[in-house]
Amino acid sequence: MDSLSNAQRTAKSVDGLVVEKYLWGGVNQQLLAVLDASDAVVARFEYAGGQMPVAMVLGGTEKCLAQSARRTRRHASSRQRASFASFG
Repeated sequence: MDSLSNAQRTAKSVDGLVVEKYLWGGVNQQLLAVLDASDAVVARFEYAGGQMPVAMVLGGTEKCLAQSARRTRRHASSRQRASFASFG
């Protein structure tokens, strides 16, 4: 792992060549995105106030990320629009 600038970006390199980059930011220095060697976005993460992401976009597909009460990742499901009916 290489730190590129003030710990906001890190990179994974193999045999001296950068193969993957990580973009960090926000108040809690959360992982915002994973980039490939040519700076194309591979995955993007969404947060809802906590340190664990609640959703990610991977390959153009949105996934909701669920966690247990112990804050461990438990499930990733496709994000779909929910529809609700009124009561009564």
